[in-house]
Amino acid sequence: MSEKEQNKATSSPPLTKEQIYQKNLERISRLNFSRLSKTIVQDLINNRKESVLLTKYPKEKVVEFLSKPQQCEKQIRDMSIFLYVNSSQYRRLCNYFSKLPTFNYYIAPYNLPKNYNKNSFLVNYQKVVSLLEKFNFKSQLVKIFNICFYQDIFCGLYFETQDSFDIVPVNPDFCKISSKEDGCLIYSLDFDYFKTRQYLLDSYGTTIKQMYYAYTGYQEIVNGKKGKKIKGNSKLRWQEPPNQICIKVNEDQLLYSFPPFAAIFPDILNLEDYKLITKTGEILDHYKIIALQIPVNDNGEFTLDSDICDKYYNQVCANVNSQVGVIQTPMKMDSVSFQNTTTKENNAVQNAEKELFTSAGSSINLFGGENTSSSSLALSIKNDQAISFALLRQVENWVNKYIKNMNLPYDFKVHFLNQSIYDEDDVCKRYQGAAHDGVPGSRSLYAASIGMSPSDVICCNELEDVLGFKNWKPMQTSSTLSSNDGRPSNASKNKPLTESGEQTQNNDENDDK
Repeated sequence: MSEKEQNKATSSPPLTKEQIYQKNLERISRLNFSRLSKTIVQDLINNRKESVLLTKYPKEKVVEFLSKPQQCEKQIRDMSIFLYVNSSQYRRLCNYFSKLPTFNYYIAPYNLPKNYNKNSFLVNYQKVVSLLEKFNFKSQLVKIFNICFYQDIFCGLYFETQDSFDIVPVNPDFCKISSKEDGCLIYSLDFDYFKTRQYLLDSYGTTIKQMYYAYTGYQEIVNGKKGKKIKGNSKLRWQEPPNQICIKVNEDQLLYSFPPFAAIFPDILNLEDYKLITKTGEILDHYKIIALQIPVNDNGEFTLDSDICDKYYNQVCANVNSQVGVIQTPMKMDSVSFQNTTTKENNAVQNAEKELFTSAGSSINLFGGENTSSSSLALSIKNDQAISFALLRQVENWVNKYIKNMNLPYDFKVHFLNQSIYDEDDVCKRYQGAAHDGVPGSRSLYAASIGMSPSDVICCNELEDVLGFKNWKPMQTSSTLSSNDGRPSNASKNKPLTESGEQTQNNDENDDK
């Protein structure tokens, strides 16, 4: 075989028009869309990373935790704390329930004997009044309720002096409800908690320190010198602190804690998803594509060399920002804009936020959402009040147990009014009407409903007596004028009667008034 025949045998057959066209398209595709796709995909990835919630707690993990509430108690509680810090909707929901009650209260005696010493009774009543004034409910209970609504349980230790009272929270990861007494939950504390945190013993008081040393053992110090070692008791790992308070939202489930709004965790993550989609849509609104047309001949072949095309393509790319894509095409093509992509996404965000509060059982209108009828809103608030007022009953039980342990000669109980910041005026009017009708105890209830503590009532009554306020007469108004006072006449003011006034006088029309 000659050399010419060998070259002919080894050379490729000539390309058809369709093959040439396909080859050109492949070359354009590789060159054009590599930069554009990289830009868009990178932005979407970056947007995903901007969500702290989705990065910290993937939705699949959240569903797994919620499906095993007892085994994943700590993980769910940690997630709730995390969402409380990072989700404004979740934080507002918890704050709404914790600040819903007014925390107004009154003190009432019970089991009062027929023959009792009034002076002794008043002295003991004053002791209870002073004690509860020291508790400072309106400050302490808001903090306790707030923790309850995003952790389900509050375990605390209280400390008091002659004129002060404070409650310190304890990490619920090391607490378990162990008993119930006088309607109050009692928790046991795991004293292993202090093995790596002995620096906290002083802040938790002498009682906790003694209980810890009874568990681990200690070394006596006599006259500043080390004495014999006292062996600890390993059975005292879990102990019930005597100076404790325990409040739980889900009181019907005592084996483990489960935040009351844990069921909406997936809804919160859905809302974050929709926010990211909306943000991506807003970015896509600024994207554009510039098309560079490459001329072709009648056979569909490019008339410009690929190096020349690439040269001008790169020049264009170097002079536009990252939100403008550049492509090469043999067809005529105008610039392309990605607009009007966020309308549906914005609606999806609003619907997701509405669904979040609906799943929680509260009206979104309370949190700045869409308007609803006042009657449905009022019913929603009443339902929310029932949840917060149930916690007030637990606080009542704890306070009444505390008073009971004072061993006073008379029995007293505390009752918090079922009054919220939304029906404050209505409750005041109800007790005001009862006081006007002379219902026993209604004046104390009315004073409590306007925000006065029993101490305020006693002290302000004495203060007004000292300052002489009780001798003050109310200002003359239409409601304080007697029927005989009437309206001043024109004659008393040395003014002539009008024509209509003279007619009234002549007809004696005012005689029966």
